Amino acid sequence: MASEEKNWSYTVDQKDFDDFFSKDCNKAQAIAIRLVRKWMTEIPPGDAILICCESVAADKQYRVWKKWFAKHEDLEVSAIDSSKSILIYRPIYVE
Repeated sequence: MASEEKNWSYTVDQKDFDDFFSKDCNKAQAIAIRLVRKWMTEIPPGDAILICCESVAADKQYRVWKKWFAKHEDLEVSAIDSSKSILIYRPIYVE
């Protein structure tokens, strides 16, 4: 039997690409936010979570996360512009 090479490449028009990623990315971002909230309750006081924006559109991802945390979350957040990272800190509370 002769082996055939399969061509897995295909083209996607820009509208399909935008529709797919705008719908699925919003869902993925919502899941990620829920996970960060959950993790913040599980890590010990004084610890932190570092989110590195390393997607294909890292600048856009960084801007979206930075705005989201500033506007919607009540967490200790620091944006690190040089590395496109978000540092979320759980402070130590002294009773």
